[in-house]
Amino acid sequence: MPAARWLATVEAEIIQGRWTDPLRGKVLFADFGDRWITERSGLRPRTRDLYRWLFGKYLTPSLGRKRLDDLDAAVAMAAWADLVGCVNDRYGEDVSAFARHDEHLKPRQR
Repeated sequence: MPAARWLATVEAEIIQGRWTDPLRGKVLFADFGDRWITERSGLRPRTRDLYRWLFGKYLTPSLGRKRLDDLDAAVAMAAWADLVGCVNDRYGEDVSAFARHDEHLKPRQR
């Protein structure tokens, strides 16, 4: 009977769109990102190169060796904090505070 219960649970998750293949979670974030960029068929070569560079520069150092099933909100927040800290160290100011006051980020007045 436990197998029938497991099957019913999986079927419910599939119907609700919440099921994921457990084997997919074992993929490393770096491998997933590389495949994701490769599979974007509409990208121009320079855009693809830029995406690869950005991914390698900003995401791979903190998340690249993590498996997808190990990623959660806490891991993402820690990676974001590391990234903001690096940018803050480089430019010597709190980037998040700067972004709130940046004219380019404010909605246009009509």
